[in-house]
Amino acid sequence: MDAFAAAAAAIHADLNLGVDALLTPAEGGAPEPVRAVMTEATVDAPRVSAQLLTAELPFQPARKMRFAVAGRTFTIENVDRPDPHTVNLILARA
Repeated sequence: MDAFAAAAAAIHADLNLGVDALLTPAEGGAPEPVRAVMTEATVDAPRVSAQLLTAELPFQPARKMRFAVAGRTFTIENVDRPDPHTVNLILARA
């Protein structure tokens, strides 16, 4: 694990920064737990973003999949992979 991957893992594991969420495949199936860092202070906004660690994903996120956090459900609108360690999601309230 390089320094960037270690730093990203520490941020996601931090109880003040990372949150537990659920990622559901677009074709259905059971939701899988993931850890995310939300980029907005509230999940009450109509559109938010989340960053996930690539190494901890049970499957690759894609458009139209469901993402749930803090009792709110979102649909993935866009997936961006800025580096090999993280995936950024743009989410719209479902």
